[in-house]
Amino acid sequence: MSIGMKRGTVYLESHRIEWETTAAETIRIIKNVLQDEAIDIRHVGSTSIKTIPAKPIIDIALSA
Repeated sequence: MSIGMKRGTVYLESHRIEWETTAAETIRIIKNVLQDEAIDIRHVGSTSIKTIPAKPIIDIALSA
């Protein structure tokens, strides 16, 4: 699976379960590194919405 796009290109893809698993794994890594410094970490943006096409870019929001 590929995440991201080549510079200068824009396209949409149907939702992929891999986006959810990649986001969850990334969040686990961030939590492990930041521990108690991170109050909340969430998968946000269009790849977090199962019912819409999205650019294959995983957005993560963090509050500390």
